[in-house]
Amino acid sequence: MADLGFQFSGESELKEPDQSTANHLHHLEAPPVATVNPDTTGSFEPVESVAIVELSPQHTNIEDEPFVTTEEVEFATKGSSVELEMSSEELLLAMAEEPLSETLSIGELCHTDTLTPLERLYSLGKSDVAMHRVLAIKELSTVIGNIDISDLVEYILPLLSALASDSDDGVRETLALELDRIVLYLYESCPPHAESQTITDDCKNSIHGLSKLSLDSFVKEDVTSFEEEADTRAQEEASTSVNGRLPTDKRAVTEQVVDEAQQQQSDLEQAAATPIPSSVPRQRSSSSAATSSFLSSSTDDYRPEDSIPAQAFSMIFLDFLLDRNSNLAAYGQQCIVNIASHLSYISTSQEEPSTKLTPYLAKELLRTEIFEGVIMKLFNIANGIQPGQHKQPSINGQTPDAENSVCVDESDMNLGKMMCLSLICGLAPILGQDCCSENCLPIVEKLSSDQVFYVRKEAASALGSLASVIDAQTVIDKLIPMYITFSKDSIWHVRRSCALSLPMICGVLPDDLKRQLAIEALDTYKNDVSRNVRNALWEITGELIAKFLPNDWETSGSPGDVPDALLDFFLSVGTTEGGIQVYKMEADRTYICAFNFPAVVLAAGRSKWESHLKETYLTLTKDYQIKVRRSLAHSLHEVARIIGAEQTERDLIQIFALYLMDLDEVKQGVLEHMGDFLATLAPASRSEYIPILTEVWDGVFSNWRLRDILADQLPLIAELVEPDLVIEYILPLTLRACQDEFASVRETGIKCLPVILKIVKQAVDTDEQEEVPDTDDEEKRVAMNEMLENRREHNLALLSHVMEKIDCFARWEGYRGRIVFAHTCSALIASGISVSDFSAFFLPRLEPLASDPVVNVRIAASRTVRALCMTGTYKGGARCRHNFPLLLGHYSDTLFLFLQMGIGKTPGIWIRNLYIVSIILETHCIDCCSA
Repeated sequence: MADLGFQFSGESELKEPDQSTANHLHHLEAPPVATVNPDTTGSFEPVESVAIVELSPQHTNIEDEPFVTTEEVEFATKGSSVELEMSSEELLLAMAEEPLSETLSIGELCHTDTLTPLERLYSLGKSDVAMHRVLAIKELSTVIGNIDISDLVEYILPLLSALASDSDDGVRETLALELDRIVLYLYESCPPHAESQTITDDCKNSIHGLSKLSLDSFVKEDVTSFEEEADTRAQEEASTSVNGRLPTDKRAVTEQVVDEAQQQQSDLEQAAATPIPSSVPRQRSSSSAATSSFLSSSTDDYRPEDSIPAQAFSMIFLDFLLDRNSNLAAYGQQCIVNIASHLSYISTSQEEPSTKLTPYLAKELLRTEIFEGVIMKLFNIANGIQPGQHKQPSINGQTPDAENSVCVDESDMNLGKMMCLSLICGLAPILGQDCCSENCLPIVEKLSSDQVFYVRKEAASALGSLASVIDAQTVIDKLIPMYITFSKDSIWHVRRSCALSLPMICGVLPDDLKRQLAIEALDTYKNDVSRNVRNALWEITGELIAKFLPNDWETSGSPGDVPDALLDFFLSVGTTEGGIQVYKMEADRTYICAFNFPAVVLAAGRSKWESHLKETYLTLTKDYQIKVRRSLAHSLHEVARIIGAEQTERDLIQIFALYLMDLDEVKQGVLEHMGDFLATLAPASRSEYIPILTEVWDGVFSNWRLRDILADQLPLIAELVEPDLVIEYILPLTLRACQDEFASVRETGIKCLPVILKIVKQAVDTDEQEEVPDTDDEEKRVAMNEMLENRREHNLALLSHVMEKIDCFARWEGYRGRIVFAHTCSALIASGISVSDFSAFFLPRLEPLASDPVVNVRIAASRTVRALCMTGTYKGGARCRHNFPLLLGHYSDTLFLFLQMGIGKTPGIWIRNLYIVSIILETHCIDCCSA
């Protein structure tokens, strides 16, 4: 116990320390260390300076104790050396003597060969440079899987707590953005056990208070309290000795004093930095040793060896949520929601867990870590109880007495109320019906009458989230009265939040009550004195109408019973009174109406298209605002599907053609769903609009992104029309796409060639299988036979035309065409072309590309060969087995040529040639294994 500064009766006098060391200690304001006064048996007093103590077994009379062997131990702070005989376990706990220099660059930290990844990570986290600490957080989320569980608990947890209280907002915001992945990994690798005890809040506060900047910044403000406690205990022990109540067993006295002083020293040194893990012995200061002792003891006391402490991240989450930095609070809330969502998914998963996080444990973590560790602690703060107190308030009970609670700042209490309700609003669908009904709903009820308006605002917002989870009867009994109270609140913020919650509340009510509540809300909010409340009603009207859809609308397609008053109000939003739009929100009314129009048409049904919806919709399609027309262009196919083919051809075809000539932003919406829109038309009408595709392509010739979108729609359009139209209109556009100057357009066009080939080939196969029906009329039978033969010849001509166009790419003068052919072969293999068809036509034309003078062509052909090997299509058919070794032979002959060409060349040429060689070798290996 010499390193604690104790000298028992009979020991030699204390040696005077070096004056520079004493001055350094005085500068650090280190707490005094207790030592036994040799003049008074059993009493001890603080030592004001550093000393070297010699302990002798014969003086202590406890020869059997290993910690009192004769040795010299220098009790020193940062910068001093310690002569200790450390075991292998102690060597792992050794830390760097000095903090990182401010001049240490990121490159030196990240590329130091002498540091392990954990050491480099910890060094970055302790740096005085904020960018280093940000880099530590970024690196932690990527290398955490390579760190041992014991190191995670002993080093990473204190480091995270320290970074969470960093003085730099950027560091804390970065941690909030990355924390969900880190926490989820810890939950999966070393989750807290359900039977584990929770670390006390005082202990977590101490750990959480660790600073990150340097060892000098670890001095805490509550050191004074520890000093006072140590002095009080020293006086009590001294009084005990004077009164003669000291135990007679000197060994018991020694153990008691040493254990108590060691615990005091651990508490005193809590704020010191955790040592960097290392495999080599390093000198460490006394504060470092004390910190290591504290961390290991706290770990042993509160968790099993393979788990993290329970609620280890609660204080971090609370600090993020209650921070005055709104961005940090938002990031922290999103982090909690992400963690809870993942835990909820695991708890309901039927798959066999691949980690330690079982469904039962995930459910328990959702309750203990999220609800009890965050929401209930926020509720404690809202009731004036600090997180460090153990007294739990009753949700339905009275506020704790003043004598049992520590006064919390009123602003913190209000902020805790607001964040508690905000979290309930975000987590209600995740926590489930039971938790929301039994725990969350009483909290909302208690805070709904708060005097602070933004607390009531959050309570009003939480009504909608709770309504979507709890049962309908509870909504009627408890939520509806609160909703009515909020709708009459004197603050418009509360009324607006209440209005925004209306659709979710109506979504769970019976039809009659839903209709009554919606009409009453419409009359209330549309005449509200606040423009913000009226604007909120405009925003939610479309969603509110959609709630009138029947529960089985997806399968039955039945419309809902929408009140006419509600439908008329929605349609009035899409028109401007007198053609003048004064405020920006009023200008956005038409956009809100256009965005919600498909849902309203679905709920109202096609029966109300002519009487109610058509006029407003056609007016919106001609609106001057681009965003209005863009929204309608993206949803045009959905409206067409709802109202049917007849009304689409009569009312929407003109809008479709008009938008194809509009600005690119509007035109893009139509092109992205052109195939879906044409599918809603009757087959006869559909064929009439296929010829306009050529004009559309010419219209987007200056915008390659629109050409790429149109090329992506060609396969879907090709499946909607006859083979003749495919060859006449779709194939030319596909060939133009395959020859486009942009590689993205060429790759998209190649995807259409297998579809076209499949359509024509199916037509040929169908003709071959069709037979002329038996008939007594010879002339009729001959005519039908002749017609069938003509159709077969025609379809064969179509197939020959397609094959000829594809063959042109194999003989293309430019290398891009030959690359297109190789990629077409890969696309055909992926689409499942038969072995006989591929080996008969495509494989012989692929063979010359193996020795093409352009390396890009050879790479493309190599990829095709690899795809052929991986799919195993070459195994069938004699002709395929005959040509395939010949194809591989071309690559084998050029194997050493590629390597020779790469020697002495640029790195790019060498890498390309080496890539081709690797594909050749892999192909040969697959071929040998298959044989």
